Amino acid sequence: MSQITISYSSNNLLSLSGIDSLNLHHTLMCGQAFRWKKDGDFYIGVVKEHVLKVRQEGDSIEVKGYPKEGLEAFVFDYFDLNKDYSEIEDKVSSFDEHLATAVAFGKGLRLLRQDPWECLISFIISARNNIPCIRRSIEAISMRYGDRYEFEGGFYYLFPSPAQLSQASLEGLLECGTAFRGKYIIETVKRVFESGIDLEELRDMELTEARKVLMEFKGVGEKVADCVLLFALQRYEAFPIDIWINRVMRRLYFDGKEVSLKKMQEYAQERFREYAGYAQEYLYYWARSNQLS
Repeated sequence: MSQITISYSSNNLLSLSGIDSLNLHHTLMCGQAFRWKKDGDFYIGVVKEHVLKVRQEGDSIEVKGYPKEGLEAFVFDYFDLNKDYSEIEDKVSSFDEHLATAVAFGKGLRLLRQDPWECLISFIISARNNIPCIRRSIEAISMRYGDRYEFEGGFYYLFPSPAQLSQASLEGLLECGTAFRGKYIIETVKRVFESGIDLEELRDMELTEARKVLMEFKGVGEKVADCVLLFALQRYEAFPIDIWINRVMRRLYFDGKEVSLKKMQEYAQERFREYAGYAQEYLYYWARSNQLS
């Protein structure tokens, strides 16, 4: 793993150089997170309690952020910069030629370390939905119920906490474009806010037990549960199966035959083990980008 060099420009622009494997476009636009958008050379996102503006040149990224306090540590954590992704890419590529192709296509794609609460609500919204609609709903909910920051002449809205979202009505959520998912959000908020469930505890549970706990929330099936486990709780053995993964797995590993999701899940976790989540995201990004049918 290469040593990352940290520096600041005269206008406090944070620069990180020598990152072993990071492609901002692959990482931010692959479908694992929904609050990033491209603006010229920069990608702009509201992440946890920060607004980030990030651009890349080669193995370096430049970051503007608000608030500035703790920005360096936050960026390292969110982009998982302390992990050797070149080694991960080599390992995942070694499983078979299919994954070698997918990794080559998505080289530099990193799994972000997201907030479990926001990730849970976001993927409830994702059920039977498309990415533009998911983005709009999350942004509308944040604007309506979250805290507002002013940064570089623009307004940005944090995703609301359970306490803030407990003030939401079903009518208000429907106005945010959640459709039938609005009632699931209301019930999930009530359960988390009133019972004090700590999603962080799922990090240490056996995977099937952690999945079971998440699936007790209304609107959370296996795919949504595994997305939360993988993208927010760093359970890299999780293997979310959506329509794209179903297609690519059947084509590449099951001779095009229909197989149960249970069998597909077991196959992936036995074959890829602790790298299952990485394999899933490279396959997903390759399949969706190429509109695999």
